[in-house]
Amino acid sequence: MSSSVNLSAATKATLLASESGDALIFLLTISHPSFMEPARICTAALQRVSETDEDVIYGLISRGETYIFIPSITVTLPTEDDESAPGIGLSIGRYSEIVDIIRSIPMGEYPSIDVEMVMSGSPDVVEASWPQFDLQKTTIEPDVISGTIGLDSVDTEPGVPWGFTPAYFPGLF
Repeated sequence: MSSSVNLSAATKATLLASESGDALIFLLTISHPSFMEPARICTAALQRVSETDEDVIYGLISRGETYIFIPSITVTLPTEDDESAPGIGLSIGRYSEIVDIIRSIPMGEYPSIDVEMVMSGSPDVVEASWPQFDLQKTTIEPDVISGTIGLDSVDTEPGVPWGFTPAYFPGLF
């Protein structure tokens, strides 16, 4: 399965420029049936999204949804390898709320994670997206949470070993 990304000409020019005021931002939406609402996090602090007496929270608003900035997020995009199912590497610096979110999911169940890529100059325009990946493996260490986000490989799914032909299934024809 190819995971080729088709970027706009303007985005390619920005990414290839030696200097640019525009930055690449990843938006992650973590959802699970046990969540009241999805957790939305991002890789940049473009604006204040909320403020309390104790804290100021930064992030960005994209298409009407608020994404909270979490420091030290690293996203490793899928490769162009056609031999394996696409997978995204994710590493998040220690952040207690994300640890609580991951630990709140029942054992053996996986949250669904949508990964989107936007530019800081146009956060409402999604340049690329990888929807409905599952968090398949998670490691929580003292300073970092790392995991693999991927799709189930079709090659490992059970399949029908015969064809649906009139000889085997006359009622279908």
